[in-house]
Amino acid sequence: MVRVVRVVPVVSLGSDQVGVLLSWVPHARGGPSQRSGSGTPSVTLRRNRAYLRRRGIRDRPDGSPRQRPHVAIRLDVANGFARFWGSHRVEGVLSSVNELKNVLADNHYPGRGVLWCRTGNGDSLGGYFLTGRSPASKARALHRTPEGALLVAPSEPSAHDHLRHYVAARQSGQWLVFGNGEQVATVADRLDSGELPALALDGLDYEPDPPIFTPRLTVVADGRAGGRAWFGAARHSNGGRTATNRLTLEVSHLEPGEGVLLTTYRSDGHEIATGDPFTEVRITAGNRRGLLDELWDSLPPQLRIAAAVFSPGGLAEADVRQGAPAQS
Repeated sequence: MVRVVRVVPVVSLGSDQVGVLLSWVPHARGGPSQRSGSGTPSVTLRRNRAYLRRRGIRDRPDGSPRQRPHVAIRLDVANGFARFWGSHRVEGVLSSVNELKNVLADNHYPGRGVLWCRTGNGDSLGGYFLTGRSPASKARALHRTPEGALLVAPSEPSAHDHLRHYVAARQSGQWLVFGNGEQVATVADRLDSGELPALALDGLDYEPDPPIFTPRLTVVADGRAGGRAWFGAARHSNGGRTATNRLTLEVSHLEPGEGVLLTTYRSDGHEIATGDPFTEVRITAGNRRGLLDELWDSLPPQLRIAAAVFSPGGLAEADVRQGAPAQS
């Protein structure tokens, strides 16, 4: 079991099983999960149905809120941790989750994205995609390396850019690691040294690219049958604070047709902001090749650079699709 230091005890959120972090303050109550001399944050959470609706969850006909599938979330906010989770599933909740194509169609510039899902045939698969606007961003491609990794590299001779060129997916023992930057190699190295996923995802920071400060998104997926997946997001505060907000989401027991998506950006066509912390999506594809088609067709055609779909232990056989070469 992963030991997380400074953890809030289980918080009851009523039938929503979802809340919005409003504030935290140090609390002197001790507990077995604390280090000596440290305090446990006390977290104020509230139901927020508008927030739930943005996540694709609607109330039941009788007005009571639906429950979420099992997820576990850990927040690291200004050196304090909060954990809250729900473990109930209601028949029919999947129908209230938006399809992947609709979620991405509503986002005029998703940037880069990570997806973990199960297709109709029951396969657990990862997905990664690149979109871009500038010539430098579009002049990239996804390559399989001889070592069985996926590499984002220049599509034409150019200098290395550590924010644009990186290992996007790598296998580390039983763990499949993929994401949108150099932190993928860092997390894989930590897993190789014996760290568990939640701790391997800790301590990462957002990209130093003001004014938007792109989130660093990373997924660690267990390659064993029925395995779990951990999403890590290192995000800049929406305010003036420079300390990184770190979100760790643990997902388990996905059913065929279910998935979780993270994107770096969200745009209404006029303004661009960092993407939502996570979005649950419905997958219509029946198999891996169908998932690549579904993912590719959902991206804005004028911004598509590359996309890949892969399974744990199967990066060497990843299905990769490239966009048209950038025009100079």
